[in-house]
Amino acid sequence: MILITATLSSAALSCVIGCQSSKEMWINLKKRFSSMTRMNIVHMKIDLQNIKKWAESIDFYLQMIKDSRDQLAIIGVNMSDEDIVIIALKGLPPEYNTIEAVIKGRKNLVSLKELRSQLKAEEATFEKGFKQPLMTAM
Repeated sequence: MILITATLSSAALSCVIGCQSSKEMWINLKKRFSSMTRMNIVHMKIDLQNIKKWAESIDFYLQMIKDSRDQLAIIGVNMSDEDIVIIALKGLPPEYNTIEAVIKGRKNLVSLKELRSQLKAEEATFEKGFKQPLMTAM
């Protein structure tokens, strides 16, 4: 049961909470994910493409994208890293336009790890900029 639980996304994990055996876990997961219709898959892809970064952190934003990607992978729909990078860039607010342009302008695709690092650095720059005027006012 521990091995199964360790491999599940947060969405899949919610399907096995309260199960008493690994067999029960598999049955619950099968019920949940084997009934996916083509329409469900399309809906999940649209949901993934519509994820936006609002006030939450970059880590939370990228985790939402990863969770959606994992849900699709569970049912056999694999998204390339390039597609995920494009989706992540598309969902960023305007203050990330500069870093978005830099990433899109690169000759080679950035890895998901590198994308995360660059977005985290940009986020830290914003946070530093927001704190500085407050310190001055004090």
